[in-house]
Order: sequence, then C-alpha cells, then structure tokens
Amino acid sequence: HLADSDAILIEIGINEEDFWWCRSFRHGSYKPVVLYGRDVPSNVWVQGLRQGADAFLSLSMEQKVLLARLQAVLRRAGVGLV
Repeated sequence: HLADSDAILIEIGINEEDFWWCRSFRHGSYKPVVLYGRDVPSNVWVQGLRQGADAFLSLSMEQKVLLARLQAVLRRAGVGLV
C-alpha cells in the first residue's frame, strides 16, 4: 500500500508511461521516487531524473550495492534504514 511505504519504486523501461508514473508520484508525495531497471540507456535515466525521480538503480549492480544505494536515498529522505 502506497501510504505505508517509505519510498516509491518504479521499474523503468523506454515506455513514456513510466515517466507519467514518475511525475504523478512526485506531485502527490514527498516520498523518494527511485527508478530501477536492467540495460536501460543513460538518456532514459536522465529523462527519469528530470521528471522527478530522486535516484535510479541498475539491476546489473551487485545486490549489496543496490541495497546500499537504496538505504542512502532513504537516509537523505529522513526515513529509517531498512
């Protein structure tokens, strides 16, 4: 449930609808918006960040790196660590 979450995670591709979700959550919430995906071109990440995302996580990273980056986003948002 969105109200109970500490962050909003959106799987990103190259579909324009992905960015609609990003803008929608950004306008309706102060929770961090984190994009994630695999093999996503850098221009798509840049577009997502410009549309309101706070960070992006590449699924090609090691799991411990993904977790550390997500914890950093939550820490900057003032949310307890996972």
